[in-house]
Amino acid sequence: MPSALARAIKGPRFNWQYKTEPEPHLNDRSIEHPRGRVLGGSSSINGMMYIRGHARDYDRWAQSGCRGWSYSDVLPYFKRAEANALDVGLMQACKQPVSLHGRMNSFGKLGMGLRWFLFHDGLGATNHYEAGSFIRSRAGIEHPDLRLTLAPFG
Repeated sequence: MPSALARAIKGPRFNWQYKTEPEPHLNDRSIEHPRGRVLGGSSSINGMMYIRGHARDYDRWAQSGCRGWSYSDVLPYFKRAEANALDVGLMQACKQPVSLHGRMNSFGKLGMGLRWFLFHDGLGATNHYEAGSFIRSRAGIEHPDLRLTLAPFG
C-alpha cells in the first residue's frame, strides 16, 4: 500500500469528503466515506482489503443445505486465489476491548507518535493500523475479542 495513501484519502484534493448521516447506533457519529475526486474515481484512492470470512459461517451454510460450501470445501479456492499473495492471516485473542476511535484526531495521533518516539510503547508500538479486522468470536460478546492481522512476508 503506498505510503501517501492517507494523504489521498484524508485530503480534499483527491477525495469528495463524503460522510454518512449521524448513525444512531454509533452514538450519532458520522462515518467518513472516501470517494475519489480523480480520474479513476474511488479505486484511485482506496486500498484493497481481502478477508476470507469465518470458517464457522461456511460450515453453518453447509449444515443448512448449501452443499459444497463448508470451510473445508471452499478452502482450496481461497488458497488458489491467494497463491500470489505475500500476506498471511493471523488471529489472536484480545485481552481487552479494542478501539482506536477517539484517538484518531490530530492530538491523539500526535500523542501516540510522541509516546512511541520517546518510550517505544503505547498504541504506536502495536500493529493496530495493520489489523485486517477486529471481530467477535461468538454472539453475545459486547466488544470484539479477536484481531485478524495481515502480516506481510518478505
